[in-house]
Amino acid sequence: MSNSLDLQRLPCGETNFEKMIDGNLIYVDKTDLIFELTKIESSPILFTRPRRFGKSLLISVLNNLFRQRRQYFKGLKIEKLWQDTRTYKVLHLDFSAIASNDFGKFNRRFTDILKSFAKEYQLTYSEELLNEPRAVLRELLSQCQNGEVVLLIDDYDLPLTSVGGESQSQKAIKECLISFFSLLKALSSKFRFMFITGETRSFDMSILSAFNTILDLTLNKKYGALLGFTKEELEHYFLAYIKRAAYELDCTVDEVFYNLKLNYDGFCFEESASVLVYNPWSILNFLQLVSSSCGYKCYWANSSGYSTLIVNYFKDLSKLRRAHSYSLNMLSNNIDGTEVISKAKLESPSSILDKDPLLMMYQAGYYSIKSVDGNAVSIGIPNLELRQFIKNMFFDEIFLSNLESSDIIYLRKNADFKAIQKACLSKAEEDFFDIFDAVANTFGYDTTIFDVEANLRDILYSYFLYAHVNASREVLQQRGRTDLMIEMDGQRFVFELKLLKEQDNLEKVLEDATSQVLTRDYGKVAPILPLTRYVVVFSSPDKCLKKVVRVD
Repeated sequence: MSNSLDLQRLPCGETNFEKMIDGNLIYVDKTDLIFELTKIESSPILFTRPRRFGKSLLISVLNNLFRQRRQYFKGLKIEKLWQDTRTYKVLHLDFSAIASNDFGKFNRRFTDILKSFAKEYQLTYSEELLNEPRAVLRELLSQCQNGEVVLLIDDYDLPLTSVGGESQSQKAIKECLISFFSLLKALSSKFRFMFITGETRSFDMSILSAFNTILDLTLNKKYGALLGFTKEELEHYFLAYIKRAAYELDCTVDEVFYNLKLNYDGFCFEESASVLVYNPWSILNFLQLVSSSCGYKCYWANSSGYSTLIVNYFKDLSKLRRAHSYSLNMLSNNIDGTEVISKAKLESPSSILDKDPLLMMYQAGYYSIKSVDGNAVSIGIPNLELRQFIKNMFFDEIFLSNLESSDIIYLRKNADFKAIQKACLSKAEEDFFDIFDAVANTFGYDTTIFDVEANLRDILYSYFLYAHVNASREVLQQRGRTDLMIEMDGQRFVFELKLLKEQDNLEKVLEDATSQVLTRDYGKVAPILPLTRYVVVFSSPDKCLKKVVRVD
């Protein structure tokens, strides 16, 4: 089973549609939705998503479609839908290849793309205009018929988000782009179709401000699954690879689906909060790299570090502190912890510098829409991958600040998902004892973690998250707070932690803790799941784990 599949068919990082089809890579067919997009001729379309969600591949599909390269669409949904026989002049502007903090380099790269467009379609331009992209484009478009050109823009906002600050060069780049987009509006009759992607919706005070007629489909429910994979698409296109993952991890296919959902699903970008998608980058990397020693890792969140958008935005420390507050509130609750933003604020474009940190983290893909109630939109962490990433970004430096960095690294490196899964399957006290004892023994004899019960709770919580387990701490209930709770394979496990002091009697502490768990109904929260509860006792003077007792 493990050697019977061609892993090279998984299109990890491939953004070129022709190469995917020519190389027989798996293409998740969304061309019926793409066809619906192509019907729109009256306005330029804006469609934003976080990095590595497939925006560039979408642009590549549109590029081939309008060039009438029908051989690439055989067997796809659009083959019978596409009746347009006209071959268009396609101007593809990839701003990720243009972005620079040097205006001279930016201008040259911009002009080079226009020169390539002119060469491909035998259009002429005056050499003296080569330092003015707007002037070159005006001259090129003057030679085109109405409705003859298709404009595809990838990463429109990257020139402004990839480099922080307000240098003279950056101001010049911004002015150049505003002028360029103003011309596109003035000559809009030349275009059959205009499609623009990016990471942010920042067009009221920035480079897309010229397009007062832009059609923003970012939050449109109809296109909620245009990028990302749905559950049905996972089952249809990748079932064989998921079966391979189950073989490698020595578990069932249902368990793999369950853990894929926990780790990589939960992204919602549309206004009804009803369309959820999996992160395609994480899914493809998991399926390609999964082995007995490599399972549910942070593939997307850790790829290429933080979003450059976020890095530059958080150079303003006041915004970083606000994001800190949002994130800690979410992490302190269970996985459904949310913050609320108005729907009007979500829908209204704003300049990059003026964005609320909650909105910025959402647009960068670190938060997701959880629910919508009238004008109130709940924003939260979408899944375990992002929960661990946000924890690393904000939680560790506050709650684990009393630990040595080497201890944190050791915990992260040695978090054992399979051992936790085994303990949850057996429900045996000794299996959980072995796990908690190993965590406690991570720290040296001079550690202070056994001085305060909350330290132990936060360390165990961190350990579970490092292992990609759905963990929650301090879960608020009607009659109290559950110290630590995890969910695994459709079951819930609750751990009531106690710290034994010098004068305490172990049996009495166990008796009181057991009564507390039972009388306060710890773990009996929605959704109702099979429940197993334990009391876990550590000793402060002995600096070790003493006992793990199953309550029911």
